[in-house]
Amino acid sequence: MVSAVVASQKDWQINECYQVYTKALEKPANDEREYRLVKLLNQLEVLIISDPDTDRASAALDVHVGSLNDPHIFCEHLLFMGTKKYPKENDYYSYLSEHSGLANAFTGTENTNYFFEVGHQFLEGALDRFSHFFIDPLFSESCTERELRAVDSEHKKNLQSDCWRIAQVEKQLSNPNHPWHLFENGKLGLDIRQELLKFHETYYSANIMKLTVIGKESLDQLTEWVVEKFSNVINRNILVPSFEGHPLTENQTKKQIFIKSVKKTRTLSVTFPFPDQAPFYESQPAHYLSHLTGHEGPGSILSYLKKKNWATYLSSGMCFGGTGFGFFHVCVDLTEQGIVHYEDVVVAIFQYIEMLKESGPKQWIFDEIKSLAEIEFRFSEKCTPSQYASYLSQQMQENLPPHQTISGSHILRKYDPKLINQHLELLRPDNFRLMLAAQEFPHGIQLTKVEKWYSTDYEELGLRPELMNRLENISLNDEFTLPAINEFLPSNLDVSKFEVTEKKTEPELIEDTPLARIWYKQDDTFWAPRTNVWIMFKNPLLYATPRNSVMTKLYMSLLTDSLSEYSYNAEVAGLAYYVDQELQGIILNVGGYSDKLPLLLAKVIDKMKNIRIEQERFDILKEELTRGYEKLLFRGTISTCSLLFVGYPVNCGYFNGRLPLRDLDDVNSAINYNTQICDVKDIGLRNRLALVSAISQEPCFNQLRTREQLGYLVFSGVRRQLSQLAFRLIVQSERDPIYLENRVLEFLESLREIIAEMPETEYQSQVDSLIADNLEKHKNLYDEGSKYWSDIECGYYEFNDTVKDVEELKTITKESLLEFYDELIMPSSNKVSAISVHETDRYNVDQLYPVLTYLKLVDKKELSEDDLKEKITENGGDSKIQNETGFVEFLSTELELNQEQINQVIIKMNQGPSGLSSRDHTALPKDCVVIKNIFKFKRRLPLSVAAVPFYKFTNV
Repeated sequence: MVSAVVASQKDWQINECYQVYTKALEKPANDEREYRLVKLLNQLEVLIISDPDTDRASAALDVHVGSLNDPHIFCEHLLFMGTKKYPKENDYYSYLSEHSGLANAFTGTENTNYFFEVGHQFLEGALDRFSHFFIDPLFSESCTERELRAVDSEHKKNLQSDCWRIAQVEKQLSNPNHPWHLFENGKLGLDIRQELLKFHETYYSANIMKLTVIGKESLDQLTEWVVEKFSNVINRNILVPSFEGHPLTENQTKKQIFIKSVKKTRTLSVTFPFPDQAPFYESQPAHYLSHLTGHEGPGSILSYLKKKNWATYLSSGMCFGGTGFGFFHVCVDLTEQGIVHYEDVVVAIFQYIEMLKESGPKQWIFDEIKSLAEIEFRFSEKCTPSQYASYLSQQMQENLPPHQTISGSHILRKYDPKLINQHLELLRPDNFRLMLAAQEFPHGIQLTKVEKWYSTDYEELGLRPELMNRLENISLNDEFTLPAINEFLPSNLDVSKFEVTEKKTEPELIEDTPLARIWYKQDDTFWAPRTNVWIMFKNPLLYATPRNSVMTKLYMSLLTDSLSEYSYNAEVAGLAYYVDQELQGIILNVGGYSDKLPLLLAKVIDKMKNIRIEQERFDILKEELTRGYEKLLFRGTISTCSLLFVGYPVNCGYFNGRLPLRDLDDVNSAINYNTQICDVKDIGLRNRLALVSAISQEPCFNQLRTREQLGYLVFSGVRRQLSQLAFRLIVQSERDPIYLENRVLEFLESLREIIAEMPETEYQSQVDSLIADNLEKHKNLYDEGSKYWSDIECGYYEFNDTVKDVEELKTITKESLLEFYDELIMPSSNKVSAISVHETDRYNVDQLYPVLTYLKLVDKKELSEDDLKEKITENGGDSKIQNETGFVEFLSTELELNQEQINQVIIKMNQGPSGLSSRDHTALPKDCVVIKNIFKFKRRLPLSVAAVPFYKFTNV
């Protein structure tokens, strides 16, 4: 159990409604935001951040309770579905959608994190709605039923995911007396509402919550809002839940687990039970060990395994489990030879550990890690407000000294060789568990067991006596050495800050020759000692044929592999490079601290020109690339669907292509529906498309996911491929794709009504929200540079697109938007160019109101949907009418329907959403052309329009 760090009471100033921490908080040197740490009377601790330069505000609240407390309960899915003050279930999301916002939540093993982001002017309204989720949530019965199905759908989308399957087998084979052992994902089958209310009333207590709020307003104003809105969160004065013991005891170690993977992977994992690292935040011994065991330079484990042709990748480090326990992992991606020699790989890992024990802790290594951490924190770059708020609210749970609330474990503060040695001693042959995931195993190993939740084939055996004997008599391996001093550690971090009268909004063309164009943009905003370089090596032949494309990818893999030992130190020191293949050639991106960046850049380019290819490495990387393609072809994934068609100008028409599911165990199907709109240069159409996309997001999610429960993954938005823009909807579901297609078409028709019936004030809010998105400031140097590079790479050089788009948005009336929609998106239009790709017992209370209005049994003006829900609540709630007897009684007595009308309602309710449509949901529309041969279809499409620069080049 971690003890709380208690600050002296004299460091806190007591006010009428809260206490405020009076000492300065450690923060990055270039961070000009103001911070205030307060504690409300209900013991809710809040970090308040005033950022005058931000254009978006955020809040995040972390509850120190998660899936370890009850793996079947997921408050995160249900908490946002209405409160007593804001009972409309999608009020929160609608408010955020109208004001350039977003929201999300996630459940960890011992924390649940909720956060939102919104245009800075609308923080107070969002904050008020957010606060009531922790004061008076409704947990209505109909929402509970639907969200349980969403949780189940989320689980089913992971059924064929190797990482989920492997994790669950490892959990199942852990200590049965520890909650880590239990299944923690969603699945139907529980009567949960009362348990959920009990869970919320037990654990949702202000004293184990942490809140972070970021806004443009002053600290005083933000503090006033926080006190006003969050003081009513109940303090139940509970202890943070803790758990005795460890998931891996002596009964679970010295075992090897073999797991059959879905994909053609070969993964080896060595796991050591470790203590929770929170109490050791000053010295971070696990960080020291992972720095060495995960090193990729000369003398490292990975370097040795590559020489043996046994591995392609290695990662090592601490995995947080929960308060009081954790795991130290060494994970290796094996080659075909490597899986045969998997025991030799394990021996090599322990030989390296033995070398570390013989060498003992080294202060110069700790000091190097410490120095790099301090530089990284000193020059921390801004991220999105919601990311920052969410991260800080989680870090606040670590019980650090108050002045380290921001810096936390970013900084190493104390060299403790004794503590490092104590952790080294935990890396023993009698204190680990081995896991091997693959499709075939050596030594004739057969898998005879099946995991309950994912139906994963596995086997658990003891370690072979021969392996244990080798590990118990481990000897040193001369191949292993400590890493050399890092030559990439930056020494010059000075920044020449100058007065800026007007910030530049586009790069400058400093060289324009037949051989090269060089663009340069000097940092005049962030004043960070960083540089980002993008280089396009143009060669259209690299993508001209499938053979050329594959050879280019293989070349890039060999390049990265040959540089791995050299570049690893650069990566550790905050420098990185990345090569990628595009239609026009190869892109090289190098970024990080400016001081040593030229050194890395020169080395990469020299290696690109003078690479030496060894046959054994070639064979290994070719096999790895082949497996990558096989994964892509394993089933028709949504990303595959997207790549097949969009990007070609499609003449007016409605086309459908089907991709067969090759994984018969996957219960999911999918649809990717695209309506092609315009060329990217069409300013009028592209902004109307962007506005429709923004308006559609909340109703699309609310209708297709929340109400109809088609599946966990539902998405709508703009798709850009080459010169073409399209409006697309994606749904992954257990339903048949033809049914999904008809529901998508139905939604597109209803979306037209939503826009048409939208009040002018709401429509203007949508326009203003999109304008705010366009005007959003760059968060950091890389963010700004990426925008300019994107403008250059695409060939349009439209650096001022934001200005033009904002001016165009101001002119779009609702009438002109409807004209655009009717012509280019409405399914019934003869000008639509659409293409879709398919992969192939209770009453739903939420469907009652649409059924009643469809049958014209109620008048919307006389009875609203909220009025109907109030009637249901007054008559015993959702559960009473979810059986036929109660349902009929309600329709008869409360709505005064006769038997014939009741029968009509029951028929439509049983039909589901499709019952409210005249559309045949068992077949595609008559005007739909089914694509039977993808290649023939693509061959007859016209070519895409080449990019024509907006930029006026003097020599063109």
